[in-house]
Amino acid sequence: MAGNPQEFGTAVHTRVASGINGPDRRRPRDPNYRAEVSYWKMAEDRVSGRLGSIRIDVLERTGGDVVCVYDLKTGQNRRNVLTRTRMLEIAKHVMGAYPDAKRIIITEVRPSK
Repeated sequence: MAGNPQEFGTAVHTRVASGINGPDRRRPRDPNYRAEVSYWKMAEDRVSGRLGSIRIDVLERTGGDVVCVYDLKTGQNRRNVLTRTRMLEIAKHVMGAYPDAKRIIITEVRPSK
């Protein structure tokens, strides 16, 4: 897929986003299942990479009150994990966007090849 670990990570994130969102990143196939969603000040942001924003790898609203977040980790370094602080930051932003959500499930995903 790619040479060094950083290139591999970028390639995985790009492939996942393309597979989920389809060819037009701004108009995903399914508004309840999206990749590379940016949040700024607890609201969804159309400007990716804005200073102070966070980006969620994959966001899936599975029902009226459940939102699942999948955080892709491609590095071999086992210290690169989804921390409690990061999970709380993600949950805060997801709750801001989906105030009616009663459950947020955050999962670390480690694709291999």
